[in-house]
Amino acid sequence: MDAHLGLAGVAATSFAICLWMTSQVRSLARRWNFVDEPDGRRKTHIGVVPLGGGLAIGVSVLATVCLYSVFSTEFIAILRANVRFLLGLLAGSLVMGAVGLVDDRTGLSGRQKLLGQLVAIALLISGSGISVARIGIFGASFDLGVLAIPFVIFWLLGAVNAFNLMDGIDGLAATIGAVTSFALAGMCLIGDRHADALLAVSLGGALVGFLRFNLPPASIFLGDTGSMLIGFVVGALALHSSLKGPTTVALAAPVAILAIPILDSTAAILRRKLTGKSLYATDRGHMHHVIMSKGYSNVATVAIIATATVGTSIAAILSVYWRNDYLAETSVVVVTLLFVVNRLFGYGEYLLVRDLMLDLSAGLVRFGRREVDHRENVVHVQGSKNWNVLWANLRRMVEPHVVQMKLDIDLPQVQEGFHARWKRSNFHDRSFACTQVVPIVVEGHPIGRLELVALVGDVDVQTILQNALLLCRSAELEAATLLKVPKSNDSIDRMPETKVSAPRALAPT
Repeated sequence: MDAHLGLAGVAATSFAICLWMTSQVRSLARRWNFVDEPDGRRKTHIGVVPLGGGLAIGVSVLATVCLYSVFSTEFIAILRANVRFLLGLLAGSLVMGAVGLVDDRTGLSGRQKLLGQLVAIALLISGSGISVARIGIFGASFDLGVLAIPFVIFWLLGAVNAFNLMDGIDGLAATIGAVTSFALAGMCLIGDRHADALLAVSLGGALVGFLRFNLPPASIFLGDTGSMLIGFVVGALALHSSLKGPTTVALAAPVAILAIPILDSTAAILRRKLTGKSLYATDRGHMHHVIMSKGYSNVATVAIIATATVGTSIAAILSVYWRNDYLAETSVVVVTLLFVVNRLFGYGEYLLVRDLMLDLSAGLVRFGRREVDHRENVVHVQGSKNWNVLWANLRRMVEPHVVQMKLDIDLPQVQEGFHARWKRSNFHDRSFACTQVVPIVVEGHPIGRLELVALVGDVDVQTILQNALLLCRSAELEAATLLKVPKSNDSIDRMPETKVSAPRALAPT
């Protein structure tokens, strides 16, 4: 049997099984109230939507592989030759799916979810024996040494959470998963990795079948079960199929195939880290959110991101065929620059990184003899509202009396994010300071914060704080207007009672 025709049959079988399975899971999810309800903040879909799409996909892939194992001696031989990797992948996938189901049903904290992901990855590594001792790229190879296992963990965690983060609008994660799965299958065929190709086309076929119910308006969601499972399987296949010999991985093609999920998750880490937020914080600054905020529809947004993924995937396959890593990595650079330069995505993160680099260089290099008495960074992370007026008023009011201040506005419902900080250059020469933090709240929900740092004994901090509270009140009214929340005079009475951190001495810096 021709391998290409056989894999086409696998994809068709998985597609058909997933069509039927998804309809059944959707009905059961409604009956058992296994649904996703909008919360008006992060989840803005209309109405209650069943969950469990990931379960339907996982069962479809497993059923397809089992079915072909029974009726095709060729596929039995292929699977037997890779039985250790397949069993490890199965064990890890079962745990990853279970973690996703619990999270979809009851909700898990970021740390709990991370622990579950690590358990699944540990099962894959121990069961399959997969290890990467050397990385090959651009014709050179680099020994990882003691980082061999940590690299595998890092890669798989990145793939899992990248797809998890991309599951934000109808049809996106499933579409990107299908494109990357079929691209991996093509790469596997070139490298004679038939077992990996079998799993990849089976996953791709199932995802295309699932899209029948997940394209906008979606009648069922992937849930964390599906997005994490897709990321886990795709990440494992990308790594395993790129092994040259037992422990050396050719990294260029897998990175290009997963370039878009990697770009989105990397930007999220930078955005949260450089604005002082927790890495586990949720926001609406992901690629799909930013593109939609430019006026594109759900379908158009999926099409734009899918087109970029197809572009880097084709480059990846050609780079494997022609054995030219530069083609794959050049495609990644070009696509990233197109997003940033056209401000479709990543421009706010670029500004944050640029300002960080300028801060670091200012601390190391003195340009001429000009002494700079302060450093200021203002970044409109996303949106179009002019928060600079609020920031300018704050600076004018409190700048003479403080050594540092920071303002964060986070309105994910309307794709607005603003980050600004100001600091005296000689602040590090002072010994003690006190910090006051003022939350900015609308309808009981925090939408930002103002942080002020003053030197102990230099100024009446409470007086400054009362003045700052009035400006924070204007920020609340502005946010309420954006959110279409009725303006109430009650909140102005509450503002003086806002809890702030007690003055605390900071260790000398």
